[in-house]
Amino acid sequence: MRTVPLRRLAHIVNGGTPKGDASNWDGDVPWATPVDLGMAHGGELSDTLRTLTDEGLETGSSAVPAGSVLLSTRAPVGYVAIATQRMAFNQGCKALVPDKRLNSRYLAYALQASTANLQVRSNGTTFLELSTEALKSTRIPYLTVPKQVQIADFLDRETAQIDAMIEAQEHLLALTHERRRAAIAYHLDAERCCLLGPRMKHVVTGVRQGVSPQCLPHPVDGVSEWGVLKVGCVNSGIFNALENKKLPDEISPDPSCVPGIGDIVISRANTRTLLGSAAVVTKAMPRLMLSDKLYAFNVGHNNPHFIALILGTRPYRDLIEIEAIGTSDSMQNISLHSILDLPMNVPTLDEQNERVARLQTTLRTMDTLIIGVHEMLSLLRERREALITAAVSGRIDPTTGIERIEEAS
Repeated sequence: MRTVPLRRLAHIVNGGTPKGDASNWDGDVPWATPVDLGMAHGGELSDTLRTLTDEGLETGSSAVPAGSVLLSTRAPVGYVAIATQRMAFNQGCKALVPDKRLNSRYLAYALQASTANLQVRSNGTTFLELSTEALKSTRIPYLTVPKQVQIADFLDRETAQIDAMIEAQEHLLALTHERRRAAIAYHLDAERCCLLGPRMKHVVTGVRQGVSPQCLPHPVDGVSEWGVLKVGCVNSGIFNALENKKLPDEISPDPSCVPGIGDIVISRANTRTLLGSAAVVTKAMPRLMLSDKLYAFNVGHNNPHFIALILGTRPYRDLIEIEAIGTSDSMQNISLHSILDLPMNVPTLDEQNERVARLQTTLRTMDTLIIGVHEMLSLLRERREALITAAVSGRIDPTTGIERIEEAS
């Protein structure tokens, strides 16, 4: 299939951020950031978390017309959404204004199919960033506009079905987590542990924090290859070692950042509802390092499962969310001091062990379901990505949905 560099099919526009003067903000011009694109990824973007005035747009940003495709090109690279109205955006995004030879929906799908390529073409020491020149030279499969529309229509139908299944699984996951939290609070007496007195610092005997070098997007097994854990490894309250990114071979690993069996891994940065999520490492992963957004706590002679489970109950969630700081709900932080200052009025070790043993029988079925739902979500998202790539690259006939068989030459 013929490919064409994006510079020949679309005008690429850079964004910006105005100064903090009140006259620049809270106007009628939507102003997109990678956070907005992440929430709308793969779809349309109408409303944004922040807006600009005409003055703010003129002095510090750029606007593109409806139908333009917005791409996050920094932290992270690869979120895509189609603007449904005139829209400004910050320097973490670029806009592609397609000419008459390029359909916006097809372009959005083509960019999603090129995510891995876009990330490989990015550079940076603190975080990856895709330059304008690298984006301009990125090649996408080129077809006539009617065929582009045909592919986009096919993918709209097919991805809508997958998205509905993802939404149903996410709803099931949310309900299961709520039941899990209720069971934990009941069996472990979270209210009692929240009473004033001893603090978390009186329970913790050691703390480690990781590092966040630029990593490759795919995960590793943590045994034969080195990787860095993502904050998502503790989101469910069950340690998920698959939530990691591969450490590039040219970067030297730091074994001191590897959490050990029995360590409690806690996220210090995430969304408000996931900030402070905690889980116990139950299996040795000698080549998985903590990121700088994760702490590993050793709790000495206490039962780490008891402490981690308690941190996920509603009383502790309320305390953690009160301590959260940050300008955006999508990325909040909590300091080490705030975590260590949480009340932790724990019972004796024998009572901790007894309560955890009783609770684990209750949680076994729910935890199995949670792990299964996460696996299903991973498969559905992989299926969505593979379908888009296959359709854009011409491996699927959009009129039948059947994969084409290449003839031997």
